[in-house]
Amino acid sequence: MPIPRLAVLWALAVCALFPLSVSAQELFTNTPSATASLDSGATPTPGVPPLPSGTILIDVPIPDALRQDGAGFEIVAMSVERTLHTIERVTLTVENTAESSLSGAAWYLLTPAWVTEEAWKYASFAAPTQIIEELPQGEQVVLSFLGPTDGLIGEFKLSGWVHRLNEDGTTSHADGIGFDIPIVLGPPLFLTVDHVETFPAPGGTDDQRVIYVTMTLRNYSPQFAEVAYSFSLALPGTEKPWENGVFNLPYQSLILLPGSEVQLTTRDVLNAIPDEGVEVTGFLQQNIRGTYEFRSSYLFPLTVLPVAGTND
Repeated sequence: MPIPRLAVLWALAVCALFPLSVSAQELFTNTPSATASLDSGATPTPGVPPLPSGTILIDVPIPDALRQDGAGFEIVAMSVERTLHTIERVTLTVENTAESSLSGAAWYLLTPAWVTEEAWKYASFAAPTQIIEELPQGEQVVLSFLGPTDGLIGEFKLSGWVHRLNEDGTTSHADGIGFDIPIVLGPPLFLTVDHVETFPAPGGTDDQRVIYVTMTLRNYSPQFAEVAYSFSLALPGTEKPWENGVFNLPYQSLILLPGSEVQLTTRDVLNAIPDEGVEVTGFLQQNIRGTYEFRSSYLFPLTVLPVAGTND
């Protein structure tokens, strides 16, 4: 049954497009009363400028204290060329601060925005390494890297890195620079699963758990988009979680304005969370002339495990 169009474009509609999928355990939900909040940019305002087009150049600020902490090599400048939802190019300027010529390697990383330490351990993307060959003392080299092309989706922090080449053929860390403002990457229309939390269900059985799932839906296209969103809870590694999950949220619909973001939190009650936990995957479809077409999916990076507690 097609979803009726909304009379008011920015109103939220709650509409089940598909029946609840067969589940290994009984589950009830209050999701039809799920809440949603629009950020200030999602409401039409007279005089709002058109969406930026083309690329935006960002020069990453480097504090003076960080310009002198390298060990042989120093990253003295970093810039990013990007659109609203892609990185086109990252540029690093590296200076040899050693007392003689020095060789090494440089690259950049994209790490999920929630990672605050040791970015290299949790990187979602590492740019191909570029080699620095015998850079004379005191001179600089400008290295240019292309943005990711593998469909990376989410909010990421950017960091640049350079290592020096030792006489024994090994490399050692020389310098690193971070850009703490998250960069959102994805196709023009996509969603992310931002947060998942579980609690014992008040007044429920011993195993019942309330699960909250927060998602952000983004429209970086210049057109209005009628979309439907859903998520699945499935055992880790489940194929086709939208069919074989422990729970699939019935699709809900709303209108996304051009350049807007909408964050929603759903609340559902699960009779039990399996001991091995569940993976949470979000799904987004778009209404194209009365037919909903898949646009994006997003796997929450952490497995949700059972939480001990009482349901008093």
